[in-house]
Amino acid sequence: MLDFVIDSLARCRTANDARRVQVTLANELAPAEVAMLAKALRERYAGTYASTVHWLGGLESLIGLSAAPPQPFERSVLAPGVFRYAAPAGRSELGRRTLIVAFTGAAFRLMLPIACVLQNLDASRHDLVLLFDRARTQFLKGVPGIASDLPALLRRLDELAAFGLYRRVVFVGTSAGGLPAMRAAIEIAAERGIGIAASVPADLPSRVQTHDVDPAPHVEAFARYDRGATRLACVCASGHARDRANARWYEAHAGATVVEVPGIDGHNVLQQVFEAGGLAPFLAELVDGDGRIAVPPGVAVGRAGRGGV
Repeated sequence: MLDFVIDSLARCRTANDARRVQVTLANELAPAEVAMLAKALRERYAGTYASTVHWLGGLESLIGLSAAPPQPFERSVLAPGVFRYAAPAGRSELGRRTLIVAFTGAAFRLMLPIACVLQNLDASRHDLVLLFDRARTQFLKGVPGIASDLPALLRRLDELAAFGLYRRVVFVGTSAGGLPAMRAAIEIAAERGIGIAASVPADLPSRVQTHDVDPAPHVEAFARYDRGATRLACVCASGHARDRANARWYEAHAGATVVEVPGIDGHNVLQQVFEAGGLAPFLAELVDGDGRIAVPPGVAVGRAGRGGV
């Protein structure tokens, strides 16, 4: 990985080029990779790539690697646009884990660098498959290169990630990834589907990349699914009117539980919960909670949020 990063940085001609490399690293690196890369660059390339060395140090600090060792997730590429993060395990151990299938938003992240999310999960209990839709069609046209629509994507993911090996499968999506994550959960009768600041089917015609996607089948899918088989939850900021209205749409049309995070009014819910120090208990409740899917005690940001996904 170090050689690949150095080669990428060597080809940069402007600060914006370097920034694009940094954004890609933030969207893809596991916590241990951040620590390894930061150490290697400090020791060998501090004078050559000073801005990236500084940026990586900030990412280490953001993740909290000075206070705790990195969660031992190892990254592997299952297919173009499909990454798996998992600690080494045998078949029997996988049978005790939860697989989180995560649909990124339009900025190809879960509202945070992926290492921040992974560091707030227990690697002995969770694996995570991260999906990128580079065409920005909200995964409704699949993932370029491996599937052309959502049902085909789910079949391919089952082949790649072996859903049946896990104790539970939970689908999570942020912003533009929220709708396909919840739709995917009901299509395979997963235990849980979670949309965070999720868009709704009515948004599809207004987006350039999805203007030709008919929203009716998605509306019908939510209306007909077996509500006893899959629990849906929609997370939103208590003060964000559009996201709150979208969450209420899922409540009305699919029986979803609405989880309003108090004290914030921004779209980027996970970032604000993270900045308030509450991401680990928040994710634990959403993914592993007892079914109430409520905001755990003490998770309240108490200030206006910022945009961006």
